[in-house]
Amino acid sequence: MAADVLFCCVTECRCISMGQGQEVHARRLMGQFISLGGWVLLQNCHLSLDYLLEAMDQVTDTDVIHPEFRLWVTTEVHPKFPITFLQVWDKIMLKMLVQN
Repeated sequence: MAADVLFCCVTECRCISMGQGQEVHARRLMGQFISLGGWVLLQNCHLSLDYLLEAMDQVTDTDVIHPEFRLWVTTEVHPKFPITFLQVWDKIMLKMLVQN
């Protein structure tokens, strides 16, 4: 029976639905998971477009990012969604993969 058991690593995942002042909680969670590892899901990011730029700066200004940190975002189509956010995250994730 032991051969049937698969080993897996459990990574913590936390979700925040953006809007109505949730930036404070997202900021704290991002800081925690950037250093300790884990997955952050920011939902409804079209409601907090300014925070996306702040989150991007929070990560790019950090010297060491935990190798198990991941950021997932959901959004509705919005004409002011910062495309640079997606471009920068793509580079950050590729850099992390190369380092590991």
